[in-house]
Amino acid sequence: DDGLDVLSLAGGNEGALVTGYSFVMHRLDCGDAGLESAPINAIRGDDAVFNAAALKRLLDGERSAYRDAVLFNAASALSVAGKGADWPERVAMAAKALDSGGARDLLARWIDMAV
Repeated sequence: DDGLDVLSLAGGNEGALVTGYSFVMHRLDCGDAGLESAPINAIRGDDAVFNAAALKRLLDGERSAYRDAVLFNAASALSVAGKGADWPERVAMAAKALDSGGARDLLARWIDMAV
């Protein structure tokens, strides 16, 4: 509904479940994943310094709409990969990757490889 190319916390989202040569359209709200709605401005980025600081806070465990948006979209990727039984379980899987430090460690490895 928001014209975004990612799942939004601000409103309904449309998705297509593709099987073989057919598809079924469906609607998904963040509440279906156990997440609270939030306005788009709550996750709006800015310059590289601002965005890097937001990412650091996320990886350091800050609870925010930004974190919920990341969890919602990570849950979507897990859905595409066939992981998890439902949206709340996929959100929990994504939260575990953040909370365990796994996501922070992976980013650090990518940075090391790039330098």
